[in-house]
Amino acid sequence: MDYTHTQQSDAVTALGEKLSDPTHVQWPATECVVALNDALRMFNLLTGHDRARGSFSTAYRTVLYQLPIQLVDNNAVLLRAQTVTDTALATELRYQLAESAAATDQFSLAQLTLAIERTRDRFLADTAVSISEFSIPVTPSDSGIVTLDQSIVSVRRAVWIAANGRTSVLNLSDERLSLLLGRRPYTQSVPSAMSIVASSPLQLRLIPPPSAPGTLSLYATATGTALDRTGVTPTLLPIPDDCAWIVKYGAIRALLGDDTSFDAQRSTLCGQLFDLGTQTSLAMTTVLTAEIDGIPSTPAAIDQTDNVQWGWQGKQPQRPTLVSIAGPDAVVVSPVPDARPHSIALDVVRSMRITASASDHVQVAREHLEPIYALAQWLLYFKIGRSADAKAHLSMFLKGATSYASKRRSTSYAIDAMRSIAQKQLAERPIEVEHEEYEEQQQQVSGDETAAEHAATRRKA
Repeated sequence: MDYTHTQQSDAVTALGEKLSDPTHVQWPATECVVALNDALRMFNLLTGHDRARGSFSTAYRTVLYQLPIQLVDNNAVLLRAQTVTDTALATELRYQLAESAAATDQFSLAQLTLAIERTRDRFLADTAVSISEFSIPVTPSDSGIVTLDQSIVSVRRAVWIAANGRTSVLNLSDERLSLLLGRRPYTQSVPSAMSIVASSPLQLRLIPPPSAPGTLSLYATATGTALDRTGVTPTLLPIPDDCAWIVKYGAIRALLGDDTSFDAQRSTLCGQLFDLGTQTSLAMTTVLTAEIDGIPSTPAAIDQTDNVQWGWQGKQPQRPTLVSIAGPDAVVVSPVPDARPHSIALDVVRSMRITASASDHVQVAREHLEPIYALAQWLLYFKIGRSADAKAHLSMFLKGATSYASKRRSTSYAIDAMRSIAQKQLAERPIEVEHEEYEEQQQQVSGDETAAEHAATRRKA
């Protein structure tokens, strides 16, 4: 069911009145639509408001499925489609930085596009919201060094696939720890771990080095493709649509932080929006429930599946019984699917349905309209440097979003459990560690290594 109480034209009129600009002289109607849609996407990212059921069918021996291109509802509409392009984002940047969407002398299209590209890649590296599969043929070597594609910024899962099809999930380790545990990291055998500590940034080391040919299968986060600086060829951003605003404000922070266009107040404000979006994306929950051929299946984190069903990826295909979360928009089914198509149904937080025409309806309940309008106002004030003076609008939005999210959590004990599953992958393979936590971890590691060394000495004695 869709909401039908407020059309885009009604919302734009309401914004114009709240801005004391009913004829849209200072803020054109198209600019108000951009702010409204940004507010809707922020609300959905913070609350998981827009939810729906979708499905896809398994393919023979295929275990990884990308929701943005495969999960559809009963009307064959993609529920997690990625639709935002760099050219659309560049147009929105001009609204934020100038009086219209037309090009100005302040920033060239090439400057805007470069800022978008760099911010997009940083956001992907910081959050791992996008997971891709890489398959690398490996030959026996004494070093165990494997060269990676230069687009890879974070390896989230690695599996060694032997020539006979047997698989081993590779634990994250390092050369020194392997020695302390009595392993022989440089003696050829079947790899059981990997290290990114001593090798170059574009390499990893298999521990132990492989004694026979095989394939290294990686689930990794990669940078996006290079963007066209001329704007002739629009390029999709490989991130969820609800996160597009994060890249936009991160790009504005970079642009306004340059010496030639320095604006400390607005650059800092955009930095806060980027950080808020990044932290929220790290906790983003997409998959809520799952069914396989009509039979409920409680989703698990892929690391949990690997630990419980050791070597499952190398076993004979059969009917899948479990859906595992590999990333916000990527799921894995196990066991390996057989030749018969199996239906996978998922209840998910869908990408927020934004308004594309004047007759489109705003897809939130009436009680959420005022917080949405408040945030849209706050975003529109950015152009004239008044966002800092309009903090009450931002506070109203955050209070409304927090209240709604709290009410949702109070209706079920399972919501936090669903969120913890989605976050488990990042918890076990952390993206980023705060400095104080890093210091504590280093002290703990140092103590553990000392204890291991003493234990090894006692065994030799």
